[in-house]
Amino acid sequence: IYGWQLIDPFILFGPPRSSLEGNNMIQIETPGRSRPKAFILSMFRPGRGQFYQGKKGRGAFFSIMTAASGLAALEYHNRYDVEASQYELLIARHDRAETLEDKRYFADQATMKWDDVERARRNRNTAYIITAAIWGWNMIDTFFEKDEHDRLSDYSFELSPVSSALVIRF
Repeated sequence: IYGWQLIDPFILFGPPRSSLEGNNMIQIETPGRSRPKAFILSMFRPGRGQFYQGKKGRGAFFSIMTAASGLAALEYHNRYDVEASQYELLIARHDRAETLEDKRYFADQATMKWDDVERARRNRNTAYIITAAIWGWNMIDTFFEKDEHDRLSDYSFELSPVSSALVIRF
C-alpha cells in the first residue's frame, strides 16, 4: 500500500506541465498544494497528506506510527477477547457446578479473572486512544506547511527531543 505513493501523485495529478521559454529554458509548473486536500488525504490514510505537501519525513513518521499503533490496538483487542472469553467460561462452569465447593472455587477464579479482564480492557482502550490521537495529530499537521520559499507558514507545530510547541509567527 505504501509503495503506491511512488505512482500515486502521477495518477492523482498527472505529469507536471512544462513549457519552453526563450533562451532554451524549460519552465515546469507543478500544481499548488492545498491544505484542505492534504487534510482529506490524511483523513483517509495517515501520512498521505504530508507526502502530498512534500513533507516526506513527517509523512513516513505518521504512516509508520499509525500502522504500529493500529497493530498494537488490534493485539490488545485480541487479548481482551481472550480474557473475556476465559471469564465467561469460568462463569459457565460455575453455573454448571453441582457441589457448593465447586461453585465457590469457580466464583473465586472468576473474581480473579475479572481483574485480568479489566486490565485488558484498559490496555485496549488506551491503545485505541493513542491510535486516534496519532491519526488526529496527523490531520492537524497538514495545516502546518512550508510555503513556496521553504519558509514555515505562520502556524507550525515543532518537535524537539525534549518538548513540542505550537508556534504562531507574526
